[in-house]
Amino acid sequence: MERFEDKNRLDEALAEAIGSEGKKADFEKWKAEHPKAVKMLTSRADGRPSVPPRPLKIGRIIMKSPITKLAAAAVIIAAAVLSITILDKSATPAYGITDLPELIKKAKTIHMKGWVYFPPRQDGQDPAKLEFEYWFDVENGRYRLYKPGGIDKDTGEPRYYTTISDGQYVMGETYHRPVKGNPWKSISFTRLSPFKARLETYKHSYKVLEQMFGIDQIEGSAKVGQEEIDGIVFDIWENEFYLSDGRGTKIKTWLAPDSGDIGRVLFWQKRQKDDPNWMLGLDFHTIELDVVPPAGIFDTEPPDGYRLDNTKETAHTSALGMARPRAMIKDYELHVHISFTLNDGSVIAAWSCPEKNRSSQADLFENLAIGGRLPELAAKIEGLTSIPLELGVSYVGCHLTYTQKDGNFYEWSLYVPDSEPPARSSLLGYDLSVKYEVDMSRFGTRPGNLFHDLAIESSYDFNIWVRGAMAELSDDGKAPEDITYESVLQLARQIRNRLSQ
Repeated sequence: MERFEDKNRLDEALAEAIGSEGKKADFEKWKAEHPKAVKMLTSRADGRPSVPPRPLKIGRIIMKSPITKLAAAAVIIAAAVLSITILDKSATPAYGITDLPELIKKAKTIHMKGWVYFPPRQDGQDPAKLEFEYWFDVENGRYRLYKPGGIDKDTGEPRYYTTISDGQYVMGETYHRPVKGNPWKSISFTRLSPFKARLETYKHSYKVLEQMFGIDQIEGSAKVGQEEIDGIVFDIWENEFYLSDGRGTKIKTWLAPDSGDIGRVLFWQKRQKDDPNWMLGLDFHTIELDVVPPAGIFDTEPPDGYRLDNTKETAHTSALGMARPRAMIKDYELHVHISFTLNDGSVIAAWSCPEKNRSSQADLFENLAIGGRLPELAAKIEGLTSIPLELGVSYVGCHLTYTQKDGNFYEWSLYVPDSEPPARSSLLGYDLSVKYEVDMSRFGTRPGNLFHDLAIESSYDFNIWVRGAMAELSDDGKAPEDITYESVLQLARQIRNRLSQ
């Protein structure tokens, strides 16, 4: 990128912009009279926003009057002083593959469409190529998933399902195939809280997008070429990575450097690293960010020809925590409600251990300190182990905070790895290390492993999802003020230092 490095080059650029060598611009006066422009030019130095803004096509501005030319010259001077190039073509914000996670994460709407390839059922057959389409309105907790459920073994035809969330209800369809009689489809409804609706929408979109644009997925990506599609030039980025069991993934992304638009994404896989054959698994030929969804795309009116398993009025509520009132079958239960992995490898998990015959657990949560012991419940999740177990990383648990809602107490624990945490692409989940103070047979519900955590890579993520979940599981709808992204990372560093001694 060319910059203004000396007075002569700056003067030449100014003369070209103004069209006169005899006029001088007063930069200090211009700064005082144009505070908004100065703020705009300095915003990137302050980190607002970290992703380059959509480019302003300054080269198309036609300067016809001396006033316009002087104003343009003042902007050029500001850019020169702040080391921001404007006139040169290379000054247009260039979007690279590392910008994509943040662009996608902050998109209010996402539209994806493409093909999924199912392996052939018999040797010599071609893979089955089936269409899918996803719409996400992350801000309002709405989504529409149209995707195949495989091939009907009787007819050989693809079977498709549609799931829709309107931000309050999820409408899902089920295919029933009885032993005798004709198959049929039914509709069922689930009610969601506003936070749960946003969370489910994010998790559905995140699950797909992390496979392509997670930190480990884009790390090591290389630009391998360019291609023009419909008049737009796209850089082609490629990366491949492997899980600990040898399975490989290769991703090729078409990214427009001038606009940040995604033209296409191809997704291959193979079973072992030494296998020369890559199998195409996904072809995203459409990925659009911040586009207006079609009218009615998130409507949850039951279609004709479907049986109703329930109605919106009789739908049960899917909550992040436990519903009240509720009947416990046995004396105790152990639940993990949500978990997060921070960018340093530490894990935050919200869990609870309700007791059938105890009216309140308030006394069990007294005198707990941040970074200290866990509450003395009938069962507690003392630690985690990375999955696959061959990764060999254990996580030590400590108390972070607690919340309560509708009489239920929720423990929020921090789990810190005792060694270098595994790469996200190698990590499948976490095995729970649970200490039981009573016989396990007295528990009606016990968790398995953690496989559906959310990656938290910034304070923005932390505030939206971790603190949002804490507020969701609080009677007052607020998260503890002392739990912040920075404070948790600092606590994790302190614990890690103690573990290394």
